[in-house]
Amino acid sequence: MHPLAPFLAVPLLIGATITFSLAIYAWRRRDEPGVWAFLLTAIGLGAWSLFYALEIMSNEFETKLLWHKLIYTMLVFVPGPWALFLYQYETRIKRVSPWLLWALAVEPVAFIGLTWTNDRLHQLIWRDVRMDTGAPDLLFERGPFFWFHTGYSYLLILIATFFFVRMLWREPTLPQWQRWLLGLAAIFPLLVNLVHVVELNPFHPLDITPFALATTGAASAWYAFRFEIWDFLPAARNAIIESMSDGVIVLDVDYRIVDVNPAAAEMLGVSFSAVQGRPVTELLPTWEAPARLHQAVTTSELVLPGAEEERYIDLVFSPLYDRGERSTGALLTLRNVTRRRQAERALEHERTMLEQRVNEQTADLRKANMELARVAKMKDEFLANMSHELRTPLNTVLGLSEALQEQVYGPLAERQVRALRYIEESGRHLLALINDILDVSKIEAGKLVLELQPVHIDAVCQASVGLVRQMAHKKQIVVTYTPDPAVTIMQADERRLKQILVNLLGNAVKFTLEGGKIGLEVQGDTERETVCFTVWDTGIGIPDEDLRRLFQPFVQLDSRLARYHEGSGLGLALVYRMTKLHGGSVTATSEVGVGSRFCVCLPWREPNMSVFIHRMDDTETLTTMLRRVLLIDNSPASIDHIRRYLVELGIEVMISPPNADPIETARREAPDLIVLDAAFADELGRDLIGEFGQHAATAALPLLVLSASADLASPPSRHPQRVHYLLKSPSRSQLSQALLKLCQPPEPEEPLARHQVDADSHPVAVEAQPLILIVEDNETNIRTLTDYLAAKQYRLDTARSGSEAIQLVRSHRPDLILMDIQMPGMDGLEVIKFVRGDDALRAIPIIALTALAMPGDREKALAAGASDYLSKPVSLKRLVQTMEAHINHEPSGWHAQSEK
Repeated sequence: MHPLAPFLAVPLLIGATITFSLAIYAWRRRDEPGVWAFLLTAIGLGAWSLFYALEIMSNEFETKLLWHKLIYTMLVFVPGPWALFLYQYETRIKRVSPWLLWALAVEPVAFIGLTWTNDRLHQLIWRDVRMDTGAPDLLFERGPFFWFHTGYSYLLILIATFFFVRMLWREPTLPQWQRWLLGLAAIFPLLVNLVHVVELNPFHPLDITPFALATTGAASAWYAFRFEIWDFLPAARNAIIESMSDGVIVLDVDYRIVDVNPAAAEMLGVSFSAVQGRPVTELLPTWEAPARLHQAVTTSELVLPGAEEERYIDLVFSPLYDRGERSTGALLTLRNVTRRRQAERALEHERTMLEQRVNEQTADLRKANMELARVAKMKDEFLANMSHELRTPLNTVLGLSEALQEQVYGPLAERQVRALRYIEESGRHLLALINDILDVSKIEAGKLVLELQPVHIDAVCQASVGLVRQMAHKKQIVVTYTPDPAVTIMQADERRLKQILVNLLGNAVKFTLEGGKIGLEVQGDTERETVCFTVWDTGIGIPDEDLRRLFQPFVQLDSRLARYHEGSGLGLALVYRMTKLHGGSVTATSEVGVGSRFCVCLPWREPNMSVFIHRMDDTETLTTMLRRVLLIDNSPASIDHIRRYLVELGIEVMISPPNADPIETARREAPDLIVLDAAFADELGRDLIGEFGQHAATAALPLLVLSASADLASPPSRHPQRVHYLLKSPSRSQLSQALLKLCQPPEPEEPLARHQVDADSHPVAVEAQPLILIVEDNETNIRTLTDYLAAKQYRLDTARSGSEAIQLVRSHRPDLILMDIQMPGMDGLEVIKFVRGDDALRAIPIIALTALAMPGDREKALAAGASDYLSKPVSLKRLVQTMEAHINHEPSGWHAQSEK
């Protein structure tokens, strides 16, 4: 063994160890791109160093030559694989084309074959070889193929060195001195080998190239571990990208395909080998590649043709950068969304079909709604016409019966007055039925608007009880009223609240047998802020199965032809709906044979007291001061006239029997006021006024004396009570004023014997009476109105058309106009507008007196300029009262609106 052999073998063995360590490191990542090329390079370099160390340490020529042939066999794995590895790493190519691998393998395979056959068949690698006694190496005389192999190897190594140096200069985190050091380490073996080949090596024939490769291997190892050269494609690639259901295509900077995962290949129906290196536009012709590679992440949708159907692909374009933020290519992520698009298309089709069906159904519904609106309009028109047609003759019936009872057409016998009273009661019943039907129609149409205002609860309840007391008295039914002292005022529609209570109380009387009891109880709940009105009776009761049908319109629990109780079945339906309009609730409990309880609970919101006190009218004062009134008269017509007024005020009326002593009756009944007919006292031949003043039980009672003459003698001065005289057949306002005067405490300075005659009760000259223009086309109504108003000493003009009315208004300037609305030619609304448009005529009060009573009719009349609105049939007394209010310049209706 040559003495220097051990010293020369040690660095070679160290270099082999380092190189084999890199091979082991690469083997663990053999599935990554480029690793196999690096693995072959590391094995070739390690074997070269190992075999050369063994050659140096060998003594025999044959042994040395064997190790040298093994060196030639392994060194062919260095240039080609090294250049291929650096090319794959630099260009991020996963797999190289098979033709390149075959091209790189041709020359090394030929060189290996020629090496092992050189001594027997040819001398292309070396022509001669011998042992050098001065150095532990062999001396070769090179053959021609050796020089070809050397040039071929140098070319590949230069290419690899170029890639390596470029990688060093592109690494931003590498210091400048490290770049130069690594670059020299890569070029150094090439320079050393060149010096050895041209025999300029001072140690010739010793080959120092493996020593230089040891330094290169150390530099490569440091670089590999320093920068983890295989991290540009993660180690978990097979577990992620290869198994992804989404397709992945890797492109280089020229948009050429570098890599394709199995999902993308299957999705596009291609193989990796068929598309590698090809422009991506050939694979995806419908995709418009971004003009610049640095463009941000973008998404698009592709439609690709298929054998059976089109395929829809969602494509995401993502640029790729290295550590130096330099563009290295792009990543395309593909997702097959064909099923989703098909589902979306199916959904869109279903949506279109649904929209079409909805449009068709909407059109049908619109058509049905139009038909319903037409039917509703026809129903409203029918109800309006029927209301007008029913109210017009009913107005005549009630007006004539009222006028006859007041003996406008002359005196009547008792039987005639009784018959007229029956006629009026039947007419009032018919009117109530018409009003109930109209109220239900208004509520169902949503046109009934409540007029909420402060309401004195006790006054409403007293008035409601008073309206049914006479009916209860006929059946000998005891009526009780239990108020709640804490409940005084609430916000409600007074007329509708009274309608609710009267309906319930009327039903209680109707379904309670003679001798029974009914009652009204009021109870306030401060916590729940409700006021409950409970109407109870000891009547026949209602079965449980019928309770749920109580509040349905036109429902009668006893609907047989032979039923015992009359009614339309609308009362409780109106109670229920009006309660709901108030925001309240109504409940009913009953037991057959025991009785029933109806409870109406309304919200209890107290109004502004100052407004309420300011609005409190005379009627409330009367109902508070007067509870019981005794009527002493022998005329049924006069009795009924006064009784009707008092009952409407909620006052209980007692009538003195014809044969009874009035003084004794007054002492027994203890009324709050006595109404005495002066003619009745004359018939008895007694000074009843004086007799009332002589008895302690009656001396302090107020006394209202009705007389047919204005020339009244002064009564005796011995009676202490307050006495007020009034002409017979007084109007409502006259009666109310008289009662208010009697309710006032007497003034001390006035003599007790002084008697007054109301100023309104004195006859007035005819020429001083107001002129009334009646505009009406119905002759019966004209006759009824003219007869009654003439009896009340009014002057009258009559117009039977709108044009005639305008002429009379211009020529006669009436003090008030009673205007019918529905007339041929020019209707009443046009006449009203004409009058209001004339400055000389616009101050004339106009009362719309019409049979139109449907929702909106009142508003139309007032909007046209009417001062007030009364629907037929109208009480003639109420008509006179309304006329007097407007003639005396009490603003309401149009005048009140004009002042606002």
